[in-house]
Amino acid sequence: MNGKIKTALIAALAVGGMLLVLFGGSFGTTDEKTEAPSEDGYVATLESELLLLCSSVRGVSKCDIAVTLERGFEYGYDSRGNVVTVKYPRVCGVAVVCGGGDVPQIKKELTDLISSLLGISSNQIAVSGK
Repeated sequence: MNGKIKTALIAALAVGGMLLVLFGGSFGTTDEKTEAPSEDGYVATLESELLLLCSSVRGVSKCDIAVTLERGFEYGYDSRGNVVTVKYPRVCGVAVVCGGGDVPQIKKELTDLISSLLGISSNQIAVSGK
């Protein structure tokens, strides 16, 4: 399997995993009070998924990733105080420090990968070498 196909497959699996983590519990109805998600948990999930994805790129090692959010979650409640809608925060920046991050080709590949995965522009992503 060539590198581009493998990278695309890994990216697709990572997106699927993130969607399951983020939206997996939102189907169906229940009378129990729904607990609202936390920003810290959301950021930790994004960072761990990005870490797995970036670490799988050829030439990348020992990644550290930081994600910043534009704002927090926004919630809509029903008359009983249950959370009925959740608007997830938008990512406003990602920083990656990794072995190989100073190589222009790897820097571009990581930037493109993160940009397409999170729907943010390349100027919101910083990649540096260790």
